[in-house]
This record gives sequence, C-alpha cells and structure tokens, in this order.
Amino acid sequence: MSSAVIAASMSIGSVVTVAFTGALLEEGMSWQTIFVGFSIVSFIWCVVFLWYFRNKPDSHPGIGNKELSLIQTGRDPNQTSDNFNWQQLLDVLKTPGLTGLCVQSFFRAAGYIFFVTWFFAFLEYKYGIDKKQAGLLTSLPLMAVVIGSLTGGYLVDFLYRRTGSRNISRSATAFITLLFSGLFTLGSAWPDSATGLSVMIAIGALFSGAGSPAAWAATVDVGDRNAEVAMGVMNMAGSLSGIVLPWLLGSWFKEIRQSDGDWNQIIYLHAAFYFCAAFCWLFVKPDKVVAT
Repeated sequence: MSSAVIAASMSIGSVVTVAFTGALLEEGMSWQTIFVGFSIVSFIWCVVFLWYFRNKPDSHPGIGNKELSLIQTGRDPNQTSDNFNWQQLLDVLKTPGLTGLCVQSFFRAAGYIFFVTWFFAFLEYKYGIDKKQAGLLTSLPLMAVVIGSLTGGYLVDFLYRRTGSRNISRSATAFITLLFSGLFTLGSAWPDSATGLSVMIAIGALFSGAGSPAAWAATVDVGDRNAEVAMGVMNMAGSLSGIVLPWLLGSWFKEIRQSDGDWNQIIYLHAAFYFCAAFCWLFVKPDKVVAT
C-alpha cells in the first residue's frame, strides 16, 4: 500500500500542475514564465527534503524505538552497506522474472508519460479546444491514476491476505488491470468530443494506476534481499520510455499536422503500450522466485 500512496502523490502533483498550466497559458502567460515559477517550487522542495529526509531510519528523529525495531526485524546486518556492490546488480539481473518486470515498466510508463507530455497538445490539435479546457481534460486521466493507485494498493494486499498467492495478487492483478486499460484506451478513439475521449481514456488510466502497486510489490518479491537494486533497475527501465516517447510523439505529431492525418493513430499506439505491458506479466511468477 505504501507504494500506492507514493504513486498517487506523484499524480496529484501532475493533476494540479497541468490544470493550472492550461489556465495560465490561456490567460496569456508565457511558457517561460510558468517554467520559472515551477522551478522555484522545486527549489523549495529540495530544501524541505534536505531538512527532513534521512538515509537511514535510525538517524531520523521522527522514528521511535518500536518503529525502528519493526523496520530492522529480519534484516541481515551484513547486507547493509553504503558502498555500491556490482555483484548485487549482477545477481539481480539474473533473477527470473526481472526482464518481464522491466519491459512492462517501460510500456506502462510510456502510457503515463503520454499524459504528462503530449496529451495536452493532442486534445488541442485533434479537437481545436482552448488551452484552459485542454488542461482541465488532461487532468482527468491523471486524477484517475491517483484513484487507481490507491485502489490497486488495497487490492494487492487484500488478494494476498485472502489467497496467500503472490502470482494472484501481483501478476494476475497487473495483467487484468492493464488489459482493461488497453481496452478502454482503444475505445477512446470512437467518441466524437474531447470530453468523451478524455473520460474514456481516464477510465483506462484508472486501471493502469490500479496495476502499478502490483509491479512494485512483485519487484520486491523478485529482488528479495536485493530488492532496492531490483526496484532501481525496474524504475530505470520505465524511465527509458521518458527518453524515447516524447521525441517519437513530437515527430509523429508534426507529420500528422502536416499531412492532415488520422489522430487516432496516437490512441492506437497508446493502447498498444498497455497491451504489451499486460503481456509481459504472463512471464512474471513471484511465487516461483520466492519459493526458490
């Protein structure tokens, strides 16, 4: 559930930012001024983070002895080190199931990155709406991710308590939610209005968000003693889509605008990301890894 709260918190920031940005742009404020304003907020957050965060729980003044004891229960002191260990990384890369987790992370993140990069412009270009409306509609799928993440966190814990199966609570949950995400995203190509498309694609985003906690839980299972390294590798794989997708979509947007092409091609690609991510979960078996 903790990973669900973190994922939801990230998207809450996106919801506020994109809606606010649309309103400011519509009022005539330049994107450069908006960018500087958001940068100032980032600097403030850096100061707060530096003041509050600690690398280890035993050095945080807000953690009591009982909580510290709970955190350290079952931990191997020999596994704790401030130095990077290449052997840890090699062991993680050889772990069964990690490849599937990394590939699904790439595709699942690609679906999310569309919302925080080009979806705003997509609505403008396809439907000719103003920036304020585009910002508000772009916030819908991001808000859906918040709701989906929290729901998925509860669902993963609930299914594991009821079944005792990581395959069900992690892999099956992620497969089903991402499959529905792809279906609703694909269905968003048919509505005639920007609002209709945004609502449909937001439902797909809700299912995508619901599958996110399963991915983090499965990565902890697969990584075992090297869970932190496994999570870093999986998260890095997702970040790679942030490098590729904005460039790809930017080039494609330019081509569609110049040729007066079909904007639904973007939707088909977006749906394909979720279908590919769902397919990857067929190869992730946390129960098998933990048992060995």
